[in-house]
Amino acid sequence: MQTLQPTLRLGRDAWNRDAMPVEEFHGRVARLRALMRPLDLDALLLYGRGLNHCGHPTYVSNYIVKLPFSALVVLPREGELALMFEGATRGRAAAGATTWIEDVRPCWSLAGECLQVLKERGLPRGRVGLAGLPRRMPFADWRVLADGLEGATLVDVEPQVDALRTIKSARELAQIAHATRLVREALARVPTLERAPDEMALAAGVIREARRLGAEDLRVALGRHVEGRWVFAPPQHAPLATGDRIAVGVAASWERYWSEATRTFDVHADGLGRAWSAATETRFRDIASRARPGTAVADLATAPVNDLTAIACHGIGITPEEPPALTSDSTLRLATGMVLVVSVAFEDAGGPVVLGDTVTV
Repeated sequence: MQTLQPTLRLGRDAWNRDAMPVEEFHGRVARLRALMRPLDLDALLLYGRGLNHCGHPTYVSNYIVKLPFSALVVLPREGELALMFEGATRGRAAAGATTWIEDVRPCWSLAGECLQVLKERGLPRGRVGLAGLPRRMPFADWRVLADGLEGATLVDVEPQVDALRTIKSARELAQIAHATRLVREALARVPTLERAPDEMALAAGVIREARRLGAEDLRVALGRHVEGRWVFAPPQHAPLATGDRIAVGVAASWERYWSEATRTFDVHADGLGRAWSAATETRFRDIASRARPGTAVADLATAPVNDLTAIACHGIGITPEEPPALTSDSTLRLATGMVLVVSVAFEDAGGPVVLGDTVTV
C-alpha cells in the first residue's frame, strides 16, 4: 500500500519468543550462509532504510526501526553477527530487548561503523555480498562505505536474499495470519463506528480499532471512484456525504509481520454500510483462490473475470510490500509459502467496488 508513513512508529514493540524463537533466526542465518558458500562470500551486508523498507536487516535480527532511519546487519561466513542502527547509545538496551544478536551498535554513521566491524573481523578486503546496497543507502554514505571497501570484491545478492524471504516459514505464516485477523476485524468494525463527518474521522476510527487490537504499525488509504477509476490517497479533511462510496484500505503489522485488506462502504445518514454484494464477494474469493502453487504470476495478474475492471497483486511479509512483484510480464510461478495481497476492482450491481485481502499460497 503506497500511502503516508508516520514520522514515529507507534504501537507494540514486542518479541514473543514462543511465537518466534531464536531458532527461527538461526535457521535464517544458516540458509543465508548456504547461499554465501557457492559465491565464496566472506560477509553479507543486509541494509534497510525507513519504516517500509527495512526488511533485510529485520529478517535476520528481528530489530525494527522506530523512526525513518537505517539499519544494517553484518553477517560473516563464520562468527558473530553485528547489528548497527542509526540512533543514540541510549537506544541500545531497547534494541537488545528485541534482537538475539549480541553485538548491537547504535551510531550515526552506518558506513563508518560497518567498516569498523569488517575490520575487526578481518574482512575488509574479501568478497562481500550486498542486499539493499547501494540501492537504498544515501549516496554520501555509500561513497564512504565503497571507498572503505576499495580492495574488496562487491557482489549483488539481493535477488537471492529476496527469494529466501519470499518463502515464509510456518512461524512466519502464523504471525501473518494473526495480522490478517487484526486487519479484517478492524475493517469489520467500520459499519459499527459513529457517523464520521469526514475522511480523517473515519480513518481515526479505523486506526483506533487496529491499535486496540494490538497493531504494531499501521497504514490507511481511502479510495474514491473518480472519472471511471479508483483513486486512493491518505485521509483528507474531505467531508463524507450521504450517498458517497468509499474504499477503505488497511495495512497493519503484528510483531514485524504485515497483512493488508480493502473493503468498500456506502455512506448512509447514520453511518457506513457494506457496498458489495454476496455475488461479488464470491467472484473475489474465486480470483484469490487462484493463487496456488505453480500458478504463473502473469496469469493471476491478468485473470479474466466478468465485471472485473482491475486487479493488483504484490507480496507482503516483514515489509508492507515486498517480492514477488506480480506483473503481467512476470515469468515467476507461485510457490508454497508465498504470501500475496490480491486486490480487485469490480462493477457490482450497485456500482463500482474494490475488495482486497492477504492470501497465503
